[in-house]
Amino acid sequence: PMLWSLGKYYSTLTNDSYRFKFKELITPPLVANIASVLIVLIGLHKFIPDIIFQPVDLIGSATVPIATFVLGATLGGISFKIWPKLSDIIKVTLIRFVFIPSIMVGVLFYFNVHHYSTLFATFLSIESCAAPATNLIVMVRKYGGDTQQMGSLMLIMYFTAILAMPLWVAFWNSIT
Repeated sequence: PMLWSLGKYYSTLTNDSYRFKFKELITPPLVANIASVLIVLIGLHKFIPDIIFQPVDLIGSATVPIATFVLGATLGGISFKIWPKLSDIIKVTLIRFVFIPSIMVGVLFYFNVHHYSTLFATFLSIESCAAPATNLIVMVRKYGGDTQQMGSLMLIMYFTAILAMPLWVAFWNSIT
């Protein structure tokens, strides 16, 4: 839900759209995510026939390959002559590869998750510093925004993730 509301808003924000509108946070994927979680939590999923689940499962299976294709096409179309501002790169890098993993490792350590499941704790520490989702490119393509800047930023984030993931796993293993 955060990705498809605030993530979408900030990913597609341009210089001329600084005026905040609450309706910009509401997107079809956000509504689908919330509705799906509510259906499962309420227990209504037991009453939905398989004829509904099968097409949804088929579409869901195609989502990641299609998003990856769109990501590759976008990254292939970016110019290496135009890069985001250094301040933007630093902000995004610090949030994505320092702040979020620090919070995750702190939560995992505080709740002693490694005592219950070492593999799950290590998985969460890796996920906290993994490369950004391909959905960001899909959002920029669908809702507008600077595809050149987002593509360049994503490329930098993928290379940074190659370094950040082993460092955070090594840190996690050293404190547990």
